[in-house]
Amino acid sequence: MMKQNNLKTVEALYAEMQRSGMNPEDFRSSLRSQITRERVLQQDLQSKVYWGFSAKELKDYYDKHRDKFTRPEMISVSELYLGFAGRDINAVKEKAKQLYDQLKGGADFDKLAKENGDPGIVTQGAGKAEHLHVAELSPVLGGPLTGLKVGEFTQPFQAEELGMIILKVDKREAASNESVFEENAVRMALLNERFGDEQKKYFAKLRSDAYIKLGEAYRPLVSPILFADERKDKAN
Repeated sequence: MMKQNNLKTVEALYAEMQRSGMNPEDFRSSLRSQITRERVLQQDLQSKVYWGFSAKELKDYYDKHRDKFTRPEMISVSELYLGFAGRDINAVKEKAKQLYDQLKGGADFDKLAKENGDPGIVTQGAGKAEHLHVAELSPVLGGPLTGLKVGEFTQPFQAEELGMIILKVDKREAASNESVFEENAVRMALLNERFGDEQKKYFAKLRSDAYIKLGEAYRPLVSPILFADERKDKAN
């Protein structure tokens, strides 16, 4: 967030957040809870489900769903991204045009991106993204990349209200109708199918194993809600 807004210190970031009506501590607390929840699910559930499939389960699933494992058209790209945050939008667009002109004149893409670009949104800050499924690209990305050969780059295009992007095609891989067994891909397909049910079971077990002690200050407010079902069962 500091990089996107050209801020040098955490204090400056907090000041900007407060000016926009956001409480920094509330934001940190909310983000911490969200990340903690995701990490717990990844460690205690997702990884166990992912690695829990036997070799026979993987083979049987692959044999029944071979059409899911054909090789799609893939593309790898490099990204030059200029964010709008904290800048004059017209100035950013003009800068993108100037960089594009330099690229057409033979300038090195990676060098320009390193010297002028912000952490990219397509490549999640890495500068490069490999093996992207062409069919799964949004029209905003897929459109400019259509027809480009390896080594060619897009004209600057706008990513919603975020900034300007120039992408260079590093590699293209043609689609194939032949099914290919890749263990990780099969595990991921099985995980996507079964994770919803496994998550419900996981949360149900957490609730059944949990011990809840009501604070006296909250008992009058919470008890009617917690024990409503219990009273209903006794009445029946």
